[in-house]
Amino acid sequence: MDSLQDLWQCKYRDNRRFQPAAPGQKYETIRISAPHGGDDDPEVQEVSRPESDLTRLFEDEPNSSYSTLSLIHIIRTDDLVIKVSEGVFAQLLQKMQADPCVLYMLCTDYDGFHHYHRDGVFTGYIGMPSFVLLWASQCNKSSVTTRALLLHRRRSPFSDFRNILRTFPRYIDSPYLLALVSILHMIYIFDQETASDLEKVRHIEVRTGYGPSGITEIKTLNVDSLSVWSQIIGALQVVFANKRRTLRIWEGLHDLISQDGGDGYSGGKGSTRKLLEMVPVLHRHVDAYREYLEYLNDRAGKLSDVMFALMTHEDANTNLRLVEEAKRDSSSMKTIAMMTMAFLPGTFMAALFAVPSLQWGQPTVVQGNFWVYWAITIPGTVVVFLIWGGIIHREMAWSLWRSVVVRKNSRDHYT
Repeated sequence: MDSLQDLWQCKYRDNRRFQPAAPGQKYETIRISAPHGGDDDPEVQEVSRPESDLTRLFEDEPNSSYSTLSLIHIIRTDDLVIKVSEGVFAQLLQKMQADPCVLYMLCTDYDGFHHYHRDGVFTGYIGMPSFVLLWASQCNKSSVTTRALLLHRRRSPFSDFRNILRTFPRYIDSPYLLALVSILHMIYIFDQETASDLEKVRHIEVRTGYGPSGITEIKTLNVDSLSVWSQIIGALQVVFANKRRTLRIWEGLHDLISQDGGDGYSGGKGSTRKLLEMVPVLHRHVDAYREYLEYLNDRAGKLSDVMFALMTHEDANTNLRLVEEAKRDSSSMKTIAMMTMAFLPGTFMAALFAVPSLQWGQPTVVQGNFWVYWAITIPGTVVVFLIWGGIIHREMAWSLWRSVVVRKNSRDHYT
């Protein structure tokens, strides 16, 4: 295990990317402290701190009289640059005492739920579509000290995550609390996004006339609209696949908590048992959502098939229109050819009367050199037709030429 941790640390050093905080930049933090025993309410502190003050939040040593949970929200860009100084981030990880294995998960942007146990410290890592959560819980006989980092991937999840976390301040002495809060946040966000995705599917169903309510009205649609809708449905199917993949995080967490049963960490036995009461409810909720997601994905897939058929139909109609246009163009070309032919006799006669070898004002009209006109005109006309025929039937001419060459070479070989 130590060798693997050393390897992950090397990979982390090779792939880490940081950006120092901008002047005046603040980081959102939350700290919850709950006395062990008694009826005192937990204390919740929410403070925006400068970068220089972040490490102080993680300086609390484990205390037998109360449990603490400290969380820092750090911004991360789309290209995985963590917007905090590398030195400050290293100090935070050191104070967390997190297992080095999570460093590789962090720098390579892993998804899923991963956990490690080492020297009385539970280290958890969750990679969600909207954020990465890394935490380490130090457990003793009567309390738990948890330090966590929340790095967002797209829109900031901190506000919603914080609101859910504030609902469970009495359970901070369970190392699994942040994992369950992540699942609740996932359900909350997925329900919102799925409602929006459903509206998109319904909109396309109404416009195309195909949906679970049956065919309402067969409509004529243009290829441009069908192409845009097809792109939307394709993107939704990718989103649905990513959601199905993310739901496996719940399966890993469910297995871990169920196996622990509230007895794995003495400091958080009571809270973990209370959190276990939520597990069956969440399990049913996730199962119901998974089934609905499968249904919505199938629905989108069928709609995609319908749009493909409609696009094929529109392509066929377009081809028919092109054929009709070609016919009209052919008729126009015939008309032009006939008009040209109408002028050819007159043009020929005009050219003939203009030939110098024909002197219409002389007693002898046909001069002695009139034969030159025909000697040039007739061969020239033949050459033009030969070139035209060669272009039209060039493959046949080339094949005939090759056969003549082959026969000639054969005769030369046998003579």
